[in-house]
Amino acid sequence: MRAVFLVLSLLLVAGCAQRHAGDPVVDDQVMPADFAGTVEYDNGSLPPPYHYEWRVTFDDATAEVEWRPGYDSSAEPWREAVGITDDQRTGLYARLRELGLFDLAEVTDDGMVGGPGGSVEITAAGRTHDPGSLGGSEEGARLLEDVADAVRALFPAEVWDGLKTKQEDWSDRQPQ
Repeated sequence: MRAVFLVLSLLLVAGCAQRHAGDPVVDDQVMPADFAGTVEYDNGSLPPPYHYEWRVTFDDATAEVEWRPGYDSSAEPWREAVGITDDQRTGLYARLRELGLFDLAEVTDDGMVGGPGGSVEITAAGRTHDPGSLGGSEEGARLLEDVADAVRALFPAEVWDGLKTKQEDWSDRQPQ
């Protein structure tokens, strides 16, 4: 009986133990309540009629995409917003964790040119994860494409199809 009491006491003490103070860490399994972020993407250096940029922001309930055709950053973007479920957000968190986003310091730019570019800024467990400008290296380009695919999945296909159609219509109206 004394041994059982001792074991239970040790378990109780171990369960009450606190982690040392310091930077919060992203739990491998549990999505933090503050998980939110922004992903920016541009399709690379192309003639103005074919260039576009988009930005997706998401929080605990909503995802919004802002799409800009061409290079005029002062032009009013096309916006679409959708409600997102806890399952979608949890799936996105799991995918970003799987991609190693929460463990990255900064992605090295090795001078690669010609492809898409962008950035990622994610908040989780009180920390901001920002690997820097993406697209200037094979590692960064691969990460950008994977993260872009993950956030696009927050939206119904009709949203992206509609934005691409608007882009094509806008492109057709531009001087060649």
